[in-house]
Amino acid sequence: MVHSDPPTQRRALGQSEPPRPAASVGRVKLWVQKQPQETWWMPWLRRSAITLVWTVGLGAAGGALWLGLVLLLRPQLPPWLVRYLPYTTATWNQAEPQTQAAIHAELAAQGREPGDWIDLTTWGDDPHLQGLWLLPVWEVQSSCTQACRRVVALRLYGYHRSTPDGDEFQAVDTLSIQTPAAATVLSPLARAGVEVPTSLDGLALRDLRPLDQPDLPGVWLTLSGSWRQGAQPVLYGQLVYIDPRLLGLRSLLTWSSPNRQWPTWVALDQQGPPELVVNQSVGLEPELQAYTLAGGGNSIFAQRLVAVDLLKGVLTGPEQANYEMALYLAQNGLWSLAQEWLVAIKGRLGDQWPPQAEQQLQLIARHGQITQAQADGNWSQPSQKILALLIDGRWQAALDQIQDPSESLKTALLPLLARDTSGRLWQRVNAALRADRRQNAARLWGALLLLAKEDRAAADRWLAQAPNGDQLQTQLGAIATALTPSQTVVVVDRPATTAADPIPTNRSYLWVGTAEPISGITPTSWTALGSESLTLPQGQRWYQLQLHHQWRDQWQPATLSGDTPSQWATLLSGRPWQVINPTTGNPLALTVQAVQNRGGTVTLLAHGDDGGDAGPGLAIAGGSFQPLDRLGAEILAPTSTEDADPWRATLVGLWTSPAATLAEPAPLPPNVTVRRQDLTGDGAADIIVTSPDQGTVILANSGTVLYQGGRDRPLLGWVTGGPDPLLVTVGSPYGWLRWSEAAQQFIAQ
Repeated sequence: MVHSDPPTQRRALGQSEPPRPAASVGRVKLWVQKQPQETWWMPWLRRSAITLVWTVGLGAAGGALWLGLVLLLRPQLPPWLVRYLPYTTATWNQAEPQTQAAIHAELAAQGREPGDWIDLTTWGDDPHLQGLWLLPVWEVQSSCTQACRRVVALRLYGYHRSTPDGDEFQAVDTLSIQTPAAATVLSPLARAGVEVPTSLDGLALRDLRPLDQPDLPGVWLTLSGSWRQGAQPVLYGQLVYIDPRLLGLRSLLTWSSPNRQWPTWVALDQQGPPELVVNQSVGLEPELQAYTLAGGGNSIFAQRLVAVDLLKGVLTGPEQANYEMALYLAQNGLWSLAQEWLVAIKGRLGDQWPPQAEQQLQLIARHGQITQAQADGNWSQPSQKILALLIDGRWQAALDQIQDPSESLKTALLPLLARDTSGRLWQRVNAALRADRRQNAARLWGALLLLAKEDRAAADRWLAQAPNGDQLQTQLGAIATALTPSQTVVVVDRPATTAADPIPTNRSYLWVGTAEPISGITPTSWTALGSESLTLPQGQRWYQLQLHHQWRDQWQPATLSGDTPSQWATLLSGRPWQVINPTTGNPLALTVQAVQNRGGTVTLLAHGDDGGDAGPGLAIAGGSFQPLDRLGAEILAPTSTEDADPWRATLVGLWTSPAATLAEPAPLPPNVTVRRQDLTGDGAADIIVTSPDQGTVILANSGTVLYQGGRDRPLLGWVTGGPDPLLVTVGSPYGWLRWSEAAQQFIAQ
């Protein structure tokens, strides 16, 4: 007999009583409870949990292995960990804590002196500064007679503990301080045409002070010194950043200010951290350098200052041409006009106006504020008032000032224009005419500059290029007559010239050549330019100048074939010459005494100070040399093939092998630098790309190749003074390139 569970027991198990079968003889039926089906996400959850456990375990094991290796190779805590475990540093073989007396004794043994201990909480509000102290380290040079104390290091200490021997401090970082280079300190003066020494001793840093730092973490301070040449003082220094979180010091910038102003933080674009502005103005010429804080975050290794570049365009699209013209106006000193252009472009673009363009606009506006205030100011000298108006680009207002000139203005104005050795006024005139060729007042001022620096013939040739040249020449004649002083003018007759053999006056030429020192001369082989014999002044040496090129409507070879010695004297005597070392830009003044003309090859004999035996230098009369490395440069990233600039794609095609371009384009060579400068006179900046491996390529922004030179002929710079520059390349002899409007290329001259 087969028994089944009673109904009550089945119900107790949570089962309902099944229906009885109709016939159950010889059969047994088992009722089995069905398991619930597993949901879809359960396996995924188990796998994720297992993966997480393995990841955490492997990460912990890797971290422990890394920390073990670090402590094995460098048995001390990393600085970032020291910051949060300050009381464990001694046991981890970090720098031993020392009392102030012990630190001072250690410095004395090194021949150095400690400065005053500075509690950094007095220089900043960052809570991480608590317990941090700064110690300047001084070096004293006993061999010199002037104040020779200079800061040679900054030490950062953390307070450790108090002991019976005194408070102990632990060194966490040291910054060595280097003497600033003379070229960096005096560069604002050099750009303004002021003669400065090529090297200086004693550019020491002697003053330490905090720099006001609104809403910036850490401490910003500046070490400074001062230098003076005559009545021209220069304040210079280094900007140092102290990171209280990572316990580090870093020097971020060497700065200089000819008008002795300290760097200041200014919110140019009203976004993010403020920008640092350094005033490098000389005289009435404004020059402000602005730097934006880059790097993001608080890492001392990432923190850096990047210059706000007015040579670098950041705007593309339909307004790009107008925007580049505005930057061109600013680059050539027409700050107020450039500001007007940019404000108009910003109004048309609205929300599409980028922050980098806003920084450029605000920097240009600050320059414009200076030139506008100068032009609106009251000046005791009429000539200074006119100069201020010209610097602000107020051409007609400046002309109005000479309608009825005073005697003092008659004698001062043309010499004032002639002293524009930096060429900034001439650059402003050219930029104004490039923006609007209908500006007759600007063209007349260009003619007055040529009248002051060269002669009336050069001024008339300049005006003849205008559609209304005859009318402007008449106006110039009236102005020149008005500016003639009342005193008697002595006119000296010069040898007549013929149409076949034009000889310009001695101030209407621009010559370029090479010069090198010579040990001695044979006087009979030279034709003296004056009546005196060839004598070498004491302390000077002879130089031989080989003329190569001259400007006569365009650059052409320098020849004096068929000219008589008297004509050479008229042409060459009294003209100031300079010899320039193209790698350093250092000028050396020469005085020409004699000439040789053998088969059309012109050689001059000159004397000047001893500049050493550095080899041939550039000899220039009537112009100036602009070294390429004085332009602001940017490093071109190796992987820049996807950039939108057409010239970048052209460059990749030039410097990448055909085999590589069929597959994946190879990256550009390392150390490729990019500079921007209008070399062709079309108002748009050309792209100058230099590579140690490939040489120099000049491209238009559209990608057109204007010049390509090999690595043995990199570009040094160019000679200015004529409407078009003459490019100079490295080599023996130097290479010369002029712009050909017909070929739209720089061609060998």
